[in-house]
Amino acid sequence: MEYTCDECYNLRQKSIEKCPLCRRNTFEGRVIGWSSCVRCTNCGMQVASAGGYPESCHVDDREYSLIVFKPDENTKLVSLAKILNQNVLDLKRQFIDGQIIVNGKVLDCLEKTNKISELGIVCEIDNDITKEFPRIITCPYAHGQYDDWMEFDEEVEIKYNSMFEWFVDLFPEDNIWFKQKCNEMEAYPEDGMHTVFGMVVVPYILEIAIKDNNKAKLAFDFIERMEVFGITQIAEVIEFTVLDALNGIEKDKRDICISYMGKETKAAFEAL
Repeated sequence: MEYTCDECYNLRQKSIEKCPLCRRNTFEGRVIGWSSCVRCTNCGMQVASAGGYPESCHVDDREYSLIVFKPDENTKLVSLAKILNQNVLDLKRQFIDGQIIVNGKVLDCLEKTNKISELGIVCEIDNDITKEFPRIITCPYAHGQYDDWMEFDEEVEIKYNSMFEWFVDLFPEDNIWFKQKCNEMEAYPEDGMHTVFGMVVVPYILEIAIKDNNKAKLAFDFIERMEVFGITQIAEVIEFTVLDALNGIEKDKRDICISYMGKETKAAFEAL
């Protein structure tokens, strides 16, 4: 689906709804990039969709142009050459009647215009750009600015990458086991949560499910909390890596694991 410049801008305004977890009107959402991102300022629940909201100016593949007028100082010419990624002498020869034409995609043209203008060099952006995207010169979203929401992706990434550490911290007496298993399988947190959960956490769960009732309860309580944590990437590790692996084991072991599952975990498992 394509959006007009105004539709795209309006789509990215912050909305507030009732949080499905704490039931307060503190569920703030907006479209960032091509994903719908929502977070509760009260309880901290966060959800980031996989995508589906294209930004018109960000996906425009057409070529546009800029008119750049020859700077009156050599220092400015040197800076201009860096922006355009050209040799200074070659750039100097290109000026005809005191100006050059620079071509590029819409956001590239916008970025170059801003940098060139900051140098005090006269630069005119293609009229076709402002006709197609009338908000683009001042639109913060075209420039990738989302105020405090710039931190949203970082927060999600930090929490996602903390999953293995959170799990291991539940079983401090088994730290050596986890280190040895990581080395044996050559699977570490930096390889990604799907990798380390699939090759280290799942074998651990299978072992304690049979041998240690208390540890099994801790492990599946953790899985339940991660399933309802509110971050899509975290739930995907639980569903597509942990639960999918448990779905493929022998029936007697699978039934033991199911007996420890919480409500939401069991529902996700049955939906596989």
